[in-house]
Amino acid sequence: MPNQNKTQNSAVAIYAQLCNSLIFINRSVFFAVLLGIVLSAVPQTGSAQSLPENRELITRKGVSVNSSSTPRSSLVTPNYQTVPKPEQSELEDIILKGNALETPSENRPIDWNEALNFWESALRDYPTEALLLKRYYRARIQYDVNYRLADRRYVELVNNMSTDLGRETLSDILYKINFSYVDNANWAVISHNGLVGISQALRNPAFRRQYLSRFNVEEIARMELRWMQNARSIPVKNANDAYSQAVSVASMVKRDCQINEAVIILEYLCGILNVLDQYTCLLTPTQFLDMTNQINGEFVGIGVELKTVKGELKVVRPITGSPAQKAGLRPGDSIVAVNGQRTVDSTPEKISNQLQGESGSTVYLEIARRNSPNQTVAIVRQPVKSPCVENVKIIDEANRIGYLKINHFQKTTADELDAAMFYLNNLNMKSLIIDLRGNPGGLLTAAVEASNRFISAGTIVSTKGKNPQENHDFYATREKTSSIPLVVLIDKNSASASEIFAGAMRDHRRAAIVGTQSYGKGSVQGIFPLQNSSLGLRMTTAKFYSPLGKPFVRVGVSPDIEVRKASLLSEDVAPYEIIPEQDDAVLQAGINAAKQRSASYE
Repeated sequence: MPNQNKTQNSAVAIYAQLCNSLIFINRSVFFAVLLGIVLSAVPQTGSAQSLPENRELITRKGVSVNSSSTPRSSLVTPNYQTVPKPEQSELEDIILKGNALETPSENRPIDWNEALNFWESALRDYPTEALLLKRYYRARIQYDVNYRLADRRYVELVNNMSTDLGRETLSDILYKINFSYVDNANWAVISHNGLVGISQALRNPAFRRQYLSRFNVEEIARMELRWMQNARSIPVKNANDAYSQAVSVASMVKRDCQINEAVIILEYLCGILNVLDQYTCLLTPTQFLDMTNQINGEFVGIGVELKTVKGELKVVRPITGSPAQKAGLRPGDSIVAVNGQRTVDSTPEKISNQLQGESGSTVYLEIARRNSPNQTVAIVRQPVKSPCVENVKIIDEANRIGYLKINHFQKTTADELDAAMFYLNNLNMKSLIIDLRGNPGGLLTAAVEASNRFISAGTIVSTKGKNPQENHDFYATREKTSSIPLVVLIDKNSASASEIFAGAMRDHRRAAIVGTQSYGKGSVQGIFPLQNSSLGLRMTTAKFYSPLGKPFVRVGVSPDIEVRKASLLSEDVAPYEIIPEQDDAVLQAGINAAKQRSASYE
C-alpha cells in the first residue's frame, strides 16, 4: 500500500443514523429520508457519530467535551439485562427457515432483501449467536451487491474509474481501517473476508449479467479457483499485504475477463467492510449524498414513511406538510405501482431509484385502499423538511401532562424541543412524557443537546475507541434546565441516539423509563468522504457508554416500568395501524408514571 504521509482524515461533520437500516439498519424498509421517503428501520439506521467540528458547536451550545472524569454522586446503577441465547431446537428451526428463504425455485429467485430481514430479526433476539451472524453477513453481501448494481451512479462510477483511482481508494480505506476502526485489525481475517466478497459477487446473478455474461458457470468457477489460489498464496499480515492481495486478484480478473480493475477492488473492500460489523459499509454516491441530506433533515422527494408488509409496500405515514400528505396518501395505503411498474415485481433498490428525482418532477403512484378502487396519484417531488418533534399536546387535561414524540435526532432537534417545551409550558404543563418508541437514533450531538435540556451537570455520554481522538466525555453544562417531572417511553426499536438520551435520563434518575428493552446499538460511526471520488465510508470508530460507564452494545436500556403489550407500533398490529391512545398500554403506563412523579414533586 502506498505510504500515507498524512494525518488521519477525520470523519466529516456528520453524525448519521441509519439504516441498517438502510441500508442499514432493516431492509424491508428503505429509510428514505434518503429518497424523500422515510423508512422504518433501525440500522442499516441508528448510529451516533462524532467529529471535532461538531464538538466546537457543542461547546458553544452549552455542552462541554472533555476526556477527564466527572463526579457521579447523583447517579443510580441501572439493571442491565443479560443477552439471551437460543435453545438448540429453536436455533435449528431458525436455520431451516433461513435456508428456505435462500433456496431459489423455478419461478422465484432468491429475495435477499427478505432473507436479510429474516437474519436481522433473528440477530435482534440473539445478538451473540455466531451462526446467525455468519448467515446475516452472507445475506448482507448478496443484498448489497444487488443494491450497488441497481444504483446507476455507482455502476457508471466504477466502470469508468481509472486503475490509479481504484488503487487509491483501496489504499485510503485500508488506511482508515488500520487507523480509525474501533477494534484492532486482524489482517489475515480481514483479507479473507475481502476474498469472500469477491467470490460472493461472482456467484451473484446480477453481477454475472453485468460483467460475466460471456462466460458460463463452469468457466467462471474455474477462473475463480485460479484467482483465489493465487490470492491466498500471498501471506497477509498488515494493510500493505492486503493491498497487494487485492491488486493481484483484480489484475488477474481484468486480464481474463476485461472487467475494470476498480470493480473487483470495490467488491474486495465491500467484503471487508460488510463483515467488520453490522454498521460499517461503503456508501455509494447516492447513499453518501442522501445521508448528508438526512442529517440536515431536508431532502427532495415525496415525504412518506413506507414499509413492506407480506410483500406489499405499505404507507406507514406521510410526513406532515409533505407532497405525499398533500396528495392524500393515508396510513395503510398500498403502493401497487410506481410509474406503471408493479412493486410486487420489483425490488426495494429499483423502487428506491424510481422514487428519487429532481425537485419539480412528477412520480405516479397507483394506490390500493381498503374498500375503494385503485387510483393513480401524481405527486410532484419537492424539498421536504422532516420534523424531529411531533404530536406536541397536553395528553391528560386533568393532570396537565404534556406529551411529545421525537422521531429522530438531527441538527434541529434541540430547537424543536425548545419550541415544544415553550408551547406546553404556556399550557400550564405539570409533567412531560417524551416518546422515543421507534426512534432509530441520529446525531450524537443532538442527543446530548436534548439531554442537556433536562440534566444540569455531570456526564451525558462517553465515547471510547482505538484511536485516542475518539475518546470523549460529553458533559451537561447548560445553565438553565427544565425540572419538569419526566417520563421517557422506549421500545426495542429505540436505538443509538435514543439510547443516549434514555440512558442519561435513567442514570441521573431524571426520568422514569417506561416500555421494553431498547435496541442495544451502542456504537459510533464516522462518515468519511473518500479522496477524489464521490464514494463515502461509514465505519465504526468508537463505542458509547452511559454516564455510569455502562455499555449499550447488545444490552440497551432497561425500563423502570416494563410493559410488554401494545406499544405504539405493536408486534400484533400492522405497522401502519396506530393504536388508539386509550388502548396503548405503554402510553397509559407512562401517564400513570407521570402522575406519580408529578405528585412526588409537589
